[in-house]
Amino acid sequence: MGELHLEIYVERIRREYKVDCIVGAPKVSYREAPTKEVTFNYKHRKQTGGAGQYAHVVGKLMPLPPDAPESFEFVNEVTGGRIPSEYIPSVEKGFRRALPKGPVAVSR
Repeated sequence: MGELHLEIYVERIRREYKVDCIVGAPKVSYREAPTKEVTFNYKHRKQTGGAGQYAHVVGKLMPLPPDAPESFEFVNEVTGGRIPSEYIPSVEKGFRRALPKGPVAVSR
């Protein structure tokens, strides 16, 4: 919400409920970002009748240096053709779509 939305709600509370409000500066939620290298190992299994779905994703996330030209870099280290090359762009696209939706850390 923007600051204007907050002001409108405060005015409505004062007008409709006749409550005198003490209003401070709004607190902003910040998206979390990795601060050190972390590894992940996720298995997805879903049986819905028929063949079902299965995926096993292993990787690591690490912060880029502050002077990096981009905020995200996807490195494909699949060797030996174990995963068809047609799937790799979709994996990268999934990571890019998840970037703005990371977990929220409350500022204190």
